[in-house]
Amino acid sequence: MRVLLLGSGSSVPGTRSAPGIVVTSSAGIDPPRTLLIDPGPGATHRLGQAGLEPTQVDDVLITHFHPDHVCDLVPFLFCLKNPRYGSPGYPRLIGPEGLTAFYETLRAPFARWLPIGGDEIEIIETAETNLESGRFCLRGEKVQHLPSSLAWRITDIGGTTFAYSGDTARCPGVVRAALDVDLLLLECSTPLGIEVQGHLGPATASEVIRDSGACRVILVHLNPECDEVDLVGQFDGDVRDRVELGRDSEWTTVTPAQR
Repeated sequence: MRVLLLGSGSSVPGTRSAPGIVVTSSAGIDPPRTLLIDPGPGATHRLGQAGLEPTQVDDVLITHFHPDHVCDLVPFLFCLKNPRYGSPGYPRLIGPEGLTAFYETLRAPFARWLPIGGDEIEIIETAETNLESGRFCLRGEKVQHLPSSLAWRITDIGGTTFAYSGDTARCPGVVRAALDVDLLLLECSTPLGIEVQGHLGPATASEVIRDSGACRVILVHLNPECDEVDLVGQFDGDVRDRVELGRDSEWTTVTPAQR
């Protein structure tokens, strides 16, 4: 599979874009599958800048309902009504408990400009169960941020594994999601010396990497102060060589790790 980081930043303005991730099946896999995870501010336009059409997205996955992770859901779904796309239908919307109620609240001020939940668009609330998405198996693990927050673990038909922590503190759920994965996108919101409740820093992120055995780790949800220090250098020495900084608009091919 391939992973595109649409945004490696957070809600805090800086040089990094807000959250957004694309996961696609490998080249030559037919039929292809494309997932959009956490469409934060501007994600729809960054999708286009990467050469992807919104009609290519099969499923939209949500980790939690904070604005920096979901607020481009409205522009994304609205753009599918543009005449240039004909009538392509809508991707499934998959996320944590409360997703249906959240979507109905989100839809209220826009009325007919967004698809009707349960009729025009399928909405799936899930946690800690496996869900099929073409050649992907999806699993959401509950993590410690909002009461319903999820991390996502994605396994392709060949057994390659990818996980995205979403926003989380150190907790069993993020370790389960990341267990022995080939690639982990792990939030690290702040450098050492700045602690934010419900988020990870280098010390707690190091513990997650050690406990999970994740083979390769890309750091995301980076606040601007993370770029003012050697963030990777602040990670524990036994996991540091697995860690790298996320970069906006960068594709990563996920390959099975040599364990």
